[in-house]
Amino acid sequence: MTFYYSSTVCKVDDKPILGNILPKMVSVFCSHVLWIALYLFGGGAYLHATTAIAVTTATSAYIGADSKVDPGGTMCKLVVNKRVAVGMSGQLADRATNFSAARSVATALAGSRGFKDAIDSVIRNVEPPLKRSMKWGFVNDPTTYAQEFQGKNALALLIVGIGERGQPQIVYVAWRTENGDIMRLPISRFGQNAFDAIGVYDAFIPYLSAHPEWKSIGAVDRIRKVLEIESAASPDMVGPPFSIIVSGAKGLRWIQRGPCETSPKHGEPKGPKAK
Repeated sequence: MTFYYSSTVCKVDDKPILGNILPKMVSVFCSHVLWIALYLFGGGAYLHATTAIAVTTATSAYIGADSKVDPGGTMCKLVVNKRVAVGMSGQLADRATNFSAARSVATALAGSRGFKDAIDSVIRNVEPPLKRSMKWGFVNDPTTYAQEFQGKNALALLIVGIGERGQPQIVYVAWRTENGDIMRLPISRFGQNAFDAIGVYDAFIPYLSAHPEWKSIGAVDRIRKVLEIESAASPDMVGPPFSIIVSGAKGLRWIQRGPCETSPKHGEPKGPKAK
């Protein structure tokens, strides 16, 4: 069984939401609509969403994601190698062009050397098949493409790891689609003591305003809190078990796997996994 996702992503970047912890403003990305379906631009569709959040400390980069897939299953939403982890939201796969974002990302990470090379390799591997996927929809199912994709983000990624200078990094990469083509948005990069998110994020924004102490608790607890808030607010779209992983000086370490299982070949988690 293969799946595809499409999302409407909003960006809130006009407020210093981390107060005095960060010297500059931090972007928060949220999507209001995220679909999962059995066929690209057709077939039965199930309403579904995802929440993924990355947090950095002075020395480490963390990322966590929910795993809910309707109807009644779970899916690992993180792709990793020994030092880099990637969370994904948007068009993840289709049957028409055999596009798989997870496969493209896993291939990119398997052949990468260092964090910067991983980012460049992911972009090189993802862009051509993603473009074919969007082009196919625009030509063959223009109605669905117009409703679900036109003028929206086709795919968004959060890439976390330790940079070449030993600093934790969060990198946001996204592609917008117009008339069947894709355009990569400016890449956003965050260093120490930062956070960024993709997917459903609406319920957490007012929580953060009312609970500034969130930014002073441990990274894992911060991630769990966000995932719990979104699961409680949208239980039909976001839900446990959660997957959380940390990248530090000694490489990646799972805090909790959720449905993620490590592949012996590349180290990327397998999915989807049905309950």
